[in-house]
Amino acid sequence: MAKLARVRKLPTTATAAERLHKRPRRNNHRQLIIKPMGNVLNIRARRARSQMRMGIKLYQQQNPQQAIRHWRAARRKLKTSEDKFLTSGYIVQAYCDSGDYDQMLQAAVEQVELANNQNDDLMRSEALLNLARANERLAEYERAIDFAEQSLALPGIDRRSPGYAHLVIAMARMGISSLQQSLEHFELSMKIAIETGDKLLELQISLGLGALFTLLRQFF
Repeated sequence: MAKLARVRKLPTTATAAERLHKRPRRNNHRQLIIKPMGNVLNIRARRARSQMRMGIKLYQQQNPQQAIRHWRAARRKLKTSEDKFLTSGYIVQAYCDSGDYDQMLQAAVEQVELANNQNDDLMRSEALLNLARANERLAEYERAIDFAEQSLALPGIDRRSPGYAHLVIAMARMGISSLQQSLEHFELSMKIAIETGDKLLELQISLGLGALFTLLRQFF
């Protein structure tokens, strides 16, 4: 949430103090100040959530750039770290789908910072996975492996997440020609995909295995 401007402190001279003391219904005046401020914050929160929903709708309509604009605007207004974290995750995925991996990396870094500020291992695990995914797409394979392994070492928000972490490691290992280790992580990822019924993960693993077997034919 954007920082609220500090309220200017009233002068503390005797004259000012006397004027404040003589002012009738002081408590009622204070309530009139607080209530509108609460209304403003509620309106901001509703608008932020409306922008989040609009972003999701645009994303589903395959307009990721417009979705990102709505999500970024929403994140500036959101109050809770959990909502900001969730919105950052949407942004990461939209940049990934758009092929803008530099911006994907930046959004993942922002998500890691949110998780660290909250000192929340569940958030940190998810954010590190997104950071690993971005680095793998940018061919920063060693960094991708490191971040994915850090993610696996933490408790996850979603029981499917370790499957995606192993997929990142498999792809990164293939990128540095560690083909046997790549195959091992594909197998670990597939095991989780089957256990959780994640068909999208199964599809991505199948595509990765196809690329791996193509490389193996070149070596043997």
